[in-house]
Amino acid sequence: MFSLRATQIEQGTNKINSFYLRDFQRLHAHLFQDIYSFAGHFRDVQLMKGSTRFCQYQFINSYASELFLQKNNEPTWSSINQAANRLA
Repeated sequence: MFSLRATQIEQGTNKINSFYLRDFQRLHAHLFQDIYSFAGHFRDVQLMKGSTRFCQYQFINSYASELFLQKNNEPTWSSINQAANRLA
């Protein structure tokens, strides 16, 4: 289902009109609703994939808030590639 939902976003059938923290949470919920019970919410468990540790759950809210504050203070990105590079 993730691939289908990602394709919907890519093709514009499920539009993302803005990119604030709440919009990101909605995107996360849409993409991962069948995978994670916390999809669209700040998780309260620690995650790893192989030897890669993801952000510690205690810091997600503050880190995400700071990241989106910085993003919203940047000039508008001129292309999807520029946005993807900045958000990676």
